[in-house]
Amino acid sequence: MSIVASLATCAQLSHAHGRLVWPPAPASIEDIDWSNNWFTQGTMIGCKVANGENCDAESPCCDPSELMKPTLTDEALLTFPDMSFTASAGTNSGYKKKNDAKRLRGLKQVAEKKPINLTGAFRYNPWKAPGYAPVANPCGILGGWRYDNARDYIAGPGNSLELYKASKGGPTNTEMPPANMTTPAGTHGTTALLYDQNMKMQQAQGGKIAPPTYNVWKAGSTAEVAFNLVANHGGGYMYRLCKLEHLYNGSLSEECFQANPLDYASDESWFQVGSDSNNRTAFKAARVTASNTAGVKPAGATWTKNPLPACVGLSGGSGSPGTCEKPQFTPPVPGLWGFGNAESQNSPLLASVLNNYSFVDKVKVPEGLSGEYVLSWRWDSEQTAQVWTTCSIVVLE
Repeated sequence: MSIVASLATCAQLSHAHGRLVWPPAPASIEDIDWSNNWFTQGTMIGCKVANGENCDAESPCCDPSELMKPTLTDEALLTFPDMSFTASAGTNSGYKKKNDAKRLRGLKQVAEKKPINLTGAFRYNPWKAPGYAPVANPCGILGGWRYDNARDYIAGPGNSLELYKASKGGPTNTEMPPANMTTPAGTHGTTALLYDQNMKMQQAQGGKIAPPTYNVWKAGSTAEVAFNLVANHGGGYMYRLCKLEHLYNGSLSEECFQANPLDYASDESWFQVGSDSNNRTAFKAARVTASNTAGVKPAGATWTKNPLPACVGLSGGSGSPGTCEKPQFTPPVPGLWGFGNAESQNSPLLASVLNNYSFVDKVKVPEGLSGEYVLSWRWDSEQTAQVWTTCSIVVLE
């Protein structure tokens, strides 16, 4: 069956750069008319806390003494191994000048065949040591941070907007949040999740809150989870659980999620178009553990490399539409690569399924667990100093 078929079988996805799509997040998180971006902005490996800024290796997100060396050093696990520049590699306003300092450094490293993983512009970004970059909220923040001024959501605080306009820095959300959003920018994902639960309790009027059937998992069995990318920043992901009672008592934390990572039930992942599970293509997943790195967090956990290659070059294909000459690495799904959104460069296959595809995994539901849990999908970016997270609620029986 063609993986390009049945494009109309699933509702159009949101504008989020990356998000959990199955099991779906509640309306308080999912139904946002803006960018629906739930993430932590300004975070790097080793930093004690995130800072919300649009930072890079030359201007890191924390004191340089806090930064750690990458634990992921195998090029096969990198998602941005090719930092070279080609005329049609895709440029956005943060990268489009030929004398851009970051691009020149990337070209110089390629020419000298230096280990880009250890010395390049992305060397402290979250995927370089999976799980070691701090998050400001384990379910993300709408727009990445709680800024004092709505203008800061475009490219960050301070003079970041001026730098962005002068093509000397990248964007954060590219636009201000609309003034009339019901869920305001800067809202923590845990706050939105709690609001949704409180609304359900109130509306039940004494009855029991019945979870959607697709959010009920059987302990000891396997369950399907899925995510989608609209702006491809490389990196990798994992799934985790934390008991729902921690949301109610205010103790839902990254540490709780890291104590309950989910194992994968298969070495395969699937690329799915639309909502039809028959419209899938299986491929070998690149699992990332302590066995093929110098360490992941939490210890003993399994991460998965983002299976969607970006375009070659620092920008990864972000920018004006054009030809994406080749992918950063060999696509696990033949013909599928690119940056993702409608204003960027993509392979013909990715362009044909934008906003209507997902990557599916099967995870093991732990034995002996029962009750309500918060499920968190965490995506550690390699191209940007960002960690993306989406939360949903599942019931274990």
